[in-house]
Amino acid sequence: RALELHEPEVELVVASWGGVGHLPFTQGNARYLSITADELQGKRAGIRRRWSASEVPPGAVRDCRRIIAEHRPDLIHVHGSESFLGLALAGTSTPKVISLQGIVHAYLPHATDWATPADWIRVSATRQTLRGYGAIGAVRSYRERARVELEIMALCDAYLGRTDWDRAVLRSVRPDARYYQCEEILSDICYEQRWEDPGPDAPIFCTSGSSLFKGLETLLDALVMLGHM
Repeated sequence: RALELHEPEVELVVASWGGVGHLPFTQGNARYLSITADELQGKRAGIRRRWSASEVPPGAVRDCRRIIAEHRPDLIHVHGSESFLGLALAGTSTPKVISLQGIVHAYLPHATDWATPADWIRVSATRQTLRGYGAIGAVRSYRERARVELEIMALCDAYLGRTDWDRAVLRSVRPDARYYQCEEILSDICYEQRWEDPGPDAPIFCTSGSSLFKGLETLLDALVMLGHM
């Protein structure tokens, strides 16, 4: 929206990946596309993929490269190193930059901090685990995502970040890379609101998802220390 208002001569091609695709459409100075992958046939194929911990949907990287070849961008921007999308940077001479978002390989050493041996026994004996979901499947997936992430970070020499942590983690992996401090613009509604003290009895709202790796146990520990539980 900001580019549309202030830099209308900049042409964007936004290619996104998600569980639900959409037909290509144009809004303002941006063309929006869905990245597609080869369809898996049957439930068993999905279970095999989950147990193999594959984090690269078949055909998705190929489709990313097709989009790059068709639109011939002056700059390729990959939002986040934790997904497979950065693998499409291999073999291209086009200038490229990656935004640091969730850095998976740095989280990995703490991915099971929440679990005791009893927890692992409890979560193992579930139908979700047999189908490749659940805590065990998530840990396997996380390890593979961390491996892919390091492969992606070897393909790019320029990064955008917002925090000292972003910079420090990048330096530990790619000390030769260029790092640019780059804040992010929020939606209009975020600038229209004004903070009001809700008082001591207001409920606590957490924006995090239910992923085991989001640190929910740390939040619960903090609430106990503060006397809220």
